Amino acid sequence: MDEQQLLPKELREYYIKKTTWIVNIGLLASHVSLGVFFLIYSADIIFLYNCLSVLVYLFSFMLLKKWNYNNSKIYIVTIFVEMYLFTILAIVCLGWKFGFQNYFIAFTSSILFIDFYQNTKSDSKAKKIQFGLFNAFLYVFLYLETQLYSPVYRIDSDISTRILFVINSLASFGFLVMFLLIYYSAIYHMKSVLLQASEKDPLTGLFNRRTMLQILNQRLSGEQNENYAIAMFDVDFFKAVNDTYGHDVGDKVLKHLAKQFQTISKENNDFWISRWGGEEFLALYRYEGDSSSVIGLFEQIRKQIEENKLSYEDVEISITVTIGLTFVTEEKEIKEWIKSADSLLYIGKKSGRNRVVV
Repeated sequence: MDEQQLLPKELREYYIKKTTWIVNIGLLASHVSLGVFFLIYSADIIFLYNCLSVLVYLFSFMLLKKWNYNNSKIYIVTIFVEMYLFTILAIVCLGWKFGFQNYFIAFTSSILFIDFYQNTKSDSKAKKIQFGLFNAFLYVFLYLETQLYSPVYRIDSDISTRILFVINSLASFGFLVMFLLIYYSAIYHMKSVLLQASEKDPLTGLFNRRTMLQILNQRLSGEQNENYAIAMFDVDFFKAVNDTYGHDVGDKVLKHLAKQFQTISKENNDFWISRWGGEEFLALYRYEGDSSSVIGLFEQIRKQIEENKLSYEDVEISITVTIGLTFVTEEKEIKEWIKSADSLLYIGKKSGRNRVVV
């Protein structure tokens, strides 16, 4: 079965804990209130079952307090069995007019919570359709049952009937809204994760190549009247780092650089940078004034990278970069400006590395 993860474990556990505690408190409070109602009208059968329900929810607090996956699974199964039995018994004992049938609406939507609880979204619709049909069957069957047979207990109080109908209806739709909100949270998170995955490089968290090309196309359109510079960064002797310390340390070097680039981006809204490929990074910078200030900025970035060494175990690894910097002075295709920055970078690498070449 093809499945997708809805939420990371920590976030999913947070939602489940919070939701189950709210549900348990709400159900316990409602059963205590219903118990008073059943006692007043001498509905003994449903009153006794309701007492059992109260004990179930009191016991459930023990499961929730010692929260783990197995305990929460027992809790979910227990409350579903209890609620189904209670709903069926309440309709048989009291009839249709009190609104207990509305809980089948909540039961049908609860399949969303099951997906959320299991942290998967199955592509198969069969179980959902079967579960929906099962609830629809029970709904129709119990309706016909109440039309053919009188309820076990006859309660003629219009006020009590209306109050209980409103309470049951609000509770049913409250569950429906809660399940939908939980599911929406999971879907929203998935959307955010997918959006970030489509825009960011998974290792460094910087823009990926595709997103950077979109930014370049947007910023360097023919109608723009702003000044831009494009810089291509390359980590000096990166292969030697991988060969000496291993590829894991090579990844640490790239992450180390990415953090510095991210700091620059946060401090300067006119600075966009991406991991272009391998150990290369491509930056776009919007500037005002003359080109000398831009050269000074990238020279400062180069020195900062050189001074900020990476500590690994007992070793400090020196990192330097060579930068090819070109200024967008006329209308050209994006690939031409990138090629220009790359050519300048190549010159820098051939002439000694660890420098800015304009």
